[in-house]
Amino acid sequence: MPNEIEVLILGESHTTAIAGAIPDNFQDKFICIDVRKGAGTSKVNVDLFAGIKPRNLILAFGGTEHNIIGLIESEPPFDLVWPPFDEIAPGRTLVPASALEEMIRYRLDSSVQRALSVRAMFDCPAFAIAPPPPFTGIDEKTRLPSAFTDLLEAGIAPADMRRKLYLLQCHLMSETYASQGIAFIPAPQGAMDDQGFMFRKLWNRDPTHGNSRYGQLMLNQIKEHLGV
Repeated sequence: MPNEIEVLILGESHTTAIAGAIPDNFQDKFICIDVRKGAGTSKVNVDLFAGIKPRNLILAFGGTEHNIIGLIESEPPFDLVWPPFDEIAPGRTLVPASALEEMIRYRLDSSVQRALSVRAMFDCPAFAIAPPPPFTGIDEKTRLPSAFTDLLEAGIAPADMRRKLYLLQCHLMSETYASQGIAFIPAPQGAMDDQGFMFRKLWNRDPTHGNSRYGQLMLNQIKEHLGV
């Protein structure tokens, strides 16, 4: 007999925050799995969720693409217009949003394909969640993912520009998943300040991922969205 549960959350690095927020007495209702564990070249270990039959499936694949493109300052420094944010900082080169859209869409493709391959294994309603919001800035104590370590001499791009890239990515994710009948769940408002940046207290070991406190807010967002 399959193990029937209310919500199964499958994905990659952003599942860690949610997994850490699921209380023990909810383990029979909510299960959250990083599908990369023990996976080969496919990057999805299907054995980790074999035999689980959810009433709702949540996909948390990819999500850091906007950071790959825009976290580290570029040469020349660039900016974009993404309504309602249409101001361009002095000294920055305007890049058409459509060009950056294509770059992010290209970066998103592999994670979306993994998500869709997982979605095809279930016949329940499916949803995709937004990645954590951007951060404002860092200090000397901040640790960034190792992929960015060798690039830090160039500095961190301005927060306002990175916020635009994040919103552009969320727009593309929502649009892409909607075309596959998958609804998009945005990041919780309670995780952001009034400018749309993630609160410092919600960072994990690095500011591009949320901690278990962020995971709790995201879990509440999922439950509210699903009505469970």
